[in-house]
This record gives sequence, C-alpha cells and structure tokens, in this order.
Amino acid sequence: MPNSRGRASGHTVEAAAAAEAQADAERALQLHLAGPHVAGSLREQMLREVVLLADAAPPWVYARWTAKQAYRWLLLSEDARPRAALQMTVDALYADVDPERPLGWAPREFVAQLIAADWVCAQLTTYDLGGMETFLAERAGPALVARAGGAAGWPSAGMSGYRLVEAQDDQLAAVDLRTSRPVRLLNVGAAWARDADTCVIGRLAPTGTGPGLMFESRPLTVDDTTALRVARAAAVGRTAWLDVLAEARTSGRLEAGFSLCLPTSLVSDLPGGPPSGVTGEGVPAVDLCDLVLDEVTQDATTAGLMAPVLFGVLLEPDSMAAIREGCTQASRRQAWVALAAACCPPFDERCVGLADACGWRPAA
Repeated sequence: MPNSRGRASGHTVEAAAAAEAQADAERALQLHLAGPHVAGSLREQMLREVVLLADAAPPWVYARWTAKQAYRWLLLSEDARPRAALQMTVDALYADVDPERPLGWAPREFVAQLIAADWVCAQLTTYDLGGMETFLAERAGPALVARAGGAAGWPSAGMSGYRLVEAQDDQLAAVDLRTSRPVRLLNVGAAWARDADTCVIGRLAPTGTGPGLMFESRPLTVDDTTALRVARAAAVGRTAWLDVLAEARTSGRLEAGFSLCLPTSLVSDLPGGPPSGVTGEGVPAVDLCDLVLDEVTQDATTAGLMAPVLFGVLLEPDSMAAIREGCTQASRRQAWVALAAACCPPFDERCVGLADACGWRPAA
C-alpha cells in the first residue's frame, strides 16, 4: 500500500512539511471531535425518520441507525480507530495529493472532509476495524439492539463488488461479481442516478425482513475492473479491498476524491437524502409527487427507480395531508398502485392508502 509519508524520506525540507501537515491533521481531528456531530451528516434528518416511523420502522432502519451511531460514538469517544482509518485512507487514496493544499483545501479542512464524507474512511472505521461490533457490545442499549433485528450480522458483512442491473418494484436486481450469480436486494434507491449495469462496491447485510439482504449504505461507484478485483479480494483478507483501491488510484482508474460522497439518510440511498419537495409556486411535496406520478403514469416500469424519491414526503404528516388533498385524483390511482408495489414497508401501505383515496371525496 502506498505511504504518503514515506515519499519524503531522505529529504529534510519535505519531511518537515509532511510533519507539519500531519500535526495540522491531528489538530483538525481534535477540533472535529469536539463538535456535536460529524459535519455534513444528515443526523437531524435521520433522527426525525426514527421518530416519525416509531414502531413502524423495519429492523434495517434501526440497523442503519446503529451503524451511524457507532461511527459517531467512536469519533466522540476519541477511539483510536477513526485515526487509524483516516491514515489508512490517506495512505491508500491520497498519497499523490499536495500535502499543503490537499484537493485544494487547507490540511485541517481536508481532514474534516474525509471524516465527514469519505466513504472508505467510514467503512474502515465502522466495519473492518471493528467499530460497530464494539458499539453493539459496549454501548448500544438492549432496546436498540432488539429493534435492529438482524443488526448482529452487520459487523461481519464483508466488502465485495456488484453490478447493479435494475430496480424492479421493491427489489434491486444485481450480480455478485465474486460468484457471478444474481442477487435480489431491498430497493431503497441504490440505483438512483446510476446507469444500468453500473459496478459498485459495498456490503450486503441482513434486512430483518424480505427479501433478506440489502446494501448497508449506498454503495460506491467504481470501474468494472476495480469492482471485480474487490470481489476477489474478499477471500484474501478483511482489508484487502483497500489495496485494490490503492492500485486503482495509482493506475489512474480512479480519480483523487472519488470516495467523497454526499451523505444519505436511513430510509433512502439518494445522495443528500430524500427530497422534501420541489421549489416552485405550489406546495413542494405536492409538486414532487406530481413529477413522480407523471413519470410513473407514462411508464409504470419506472416505479422501482422513482419510489425512493418519495420516502421523505411519505414520512411527514403535514406532507401526507397535502399529498392526500392534491394528488389523489382518479387519474392518479394506477400510478399510486404501481408505486405501492415499488415501495418497501411501511411506505407501501401509505401508497395503498393514497391509491384508495383517489376518486373519493367527502360530500360537501
């Protein structure tokens, strides 16, 4: 694995600059740990999702919440694993960046960005270095563990490569590149903004409900060669996938910063979280629903791709009231039926309710 510090060996000036950059990184990490939560996260959105879903939340929502809480707990408790993951990530993926202005940021800003938004750094901390396993054993309360259902199987989920085929109703069709076999996964938006047959790397974890497996978070887009080599590396060792990414960076298949990602929420894998509406002259949630309903009315096969776009507004009581008032014309019924088939619980039941409301209005 390439080492950014090793490149300065034998050069006093470069070694001093590297040491200063490392000291800046350590100070930035301390400042970051002192904050209330990881900057750039969707923590407030995720908290609201947990509260609004309450007992209707499926086990995988709480399992994802557990994984997010584990990462935050490790940061705030000044556990050594986030630092180790940060250094591993820098050495593997950022060895060629300018240490004085990495990716154009000051060193402390660069460190904060990696902690908040680098997918590889979070994956190493949470899974490969045992962060979630420790959190479940030492910190998570029995109520959270019980609600998370199959979360006990999440820490052992291994990194592998997959080809995303298409969203089919409430499931995502993919190919496991290690076995070349098709797999059916819970569809919560991993295919959004991606072409058919896009290759990704990620971890499959139990859902606690059908169809049984899902990506523990939005997977990372990579080239076909890298995805296949990551899949094969699973048999070599727990962190062998990082060596594959390091080689891909060195060979130019992956660009610097490729693993910096927009955060996602618990219920949806759309980058930045599920939208709360569309800005315009009307009601944002209603305008968003109209756009999705128009798309599904024109082509019912798009329901699987479009359904996760609505998860945010289907959660909010005020939005649901506005949608029931503005999006339940008789002409919308078939689109709501298609979306109900494309939504996982509990969103499917909400779409069914909206379909049932189409064409019916109380007497004046």
